[in-house]
Amino acid sequence: MKRQIIIFLGLMAAASPALAEMFRCDIKEKHYCAAREGCKPINPTTYSRIDFSQETYSRCDKAGCDTYKASFSRSGIMIIIDVPGRGLFAKLTVNGSDFLEVVTILTNTYVGFGSCQGEN
Repeated sequence: MKRQIIIFLGLMAAASPALAEMFRCDIKEKHYCAAREGCKPINPTTYSRIDFSQETYSRCDKAGCDTYKASFSRSGIMIIIDVPGRGLFAKLTVNGSDFLEVVTILTNTYVGFGSCQGEN
């Protein structure tokens, strides 16, 4: 697995010369969706940290961060992040300019849009 991550980081670096190992992703727009209510905009109160070298994804708010092991894959200019067993996945462009996070809690879904910056 470690070899796959090293190869993955090498591929990402080829596409983006200044790729950071750690990203902070700020959500600028967020929606709450439920079967009976549909979707409605809500205020974003979380941000995410992505650590490629440690293979982790963290969701953070004013109380701190919850960190989870994550798997990363690449499709074109997108990095797809899966957090197994948590009802959570995210996507970001290699340069971090676009970010999407989808979190499910019970049968409700939170969808956030934003961007990421490297934190080296």
